[in-house]
Amino acid sequence: MMTNWNLYYYRTKNKAEIDLIIDGPFGILPIEIKKGLTVRRSNLKFLSQFIDEKKLPFGLVINQSEKTEWLTKKIFQIPVGWL
Repeated sequence: MMTNWNLYYYRTKNKAEIDLIIDGPFGILPIEIKKGLTVRRSNLKFLSQFIDEKKLPFGLVINQSEKTEWLTKKIFQIPVGWL
């Protein structure tokens, strides 16, 4: 099955990065993938900046957490086990 999605990795000259960008008919979805159970807010700085600069409604963090929750106003956490 073919999709109209483009998948890519994003990295700036300053080495700020986003693990996965999904770009498709629905818009752009930035995703950070973290190994741990929790995410420090300081580790979400670039994702937040990217969301604001691109005027996106939200971004995702996928990690080992046990619950879904909003980590910030525009960053939602999804446990990898939910996928």
